[in-house]
Amino acid sequence: MLTLNNRFPNPHPNNAYESYIREQMRIIKSQVDKLAQTDAEKINLLIRDDALFRIWADFEFIYRLIFGSQIALLLIMTGWASDFGTITRIRENFDVQMKIRNIRNLSFDAWLEFLIKTNLLQERPQIAHSAKAVFMQASESKKYEITARGIAFISWISERRYDLKKNGA
Repeated sequence: MLTLNNRFPNPHPNNAYESYIREQMRIIKSQVDKLAQTDAEKINLLIRDDALFRIWADFEFIYRLIFGSQIALLLIMTGWASDFGTITRIRENFDVQMKIRNIRNLSFDAWLEFLIKTNLLQERPQIAHSAKAVFMQASESKKYEITARGIAFISWISERRYDLKKNGA
């Protein structure tokens, strides 16, 4: 049996959220019935809402993990930043923060890899020309550009008035 802690066992481990799920389904069905008339309209509304929810959940997860300096880099690359300095300054600040905090297990490459793995940044193809800001990592002579997803992420955190200068490397 699953337990919430040692003193209070969960009597329904497989149905812990079932009543809340049913309640939410009832509310959603009522709202959909008010907003859409035909089955096709209802399906499109539900698909759109599902897409929005997935984006929200994904961006929330990323925001919990991302460092303020990574947000600053994305802001500079969108052209929206005026008080974040330059990309070179971000790299220098990263190095300083690692020394101050005595962090030895986070490299700039790993810091950058997070942005690539989350598809906020991508390596820029050599033959492509883009109006987007380009970040060049001098050590490897690779060029990176912000993705459409990266721009959407920055817009999303800005709309929610989340801290753009949050703590971290």
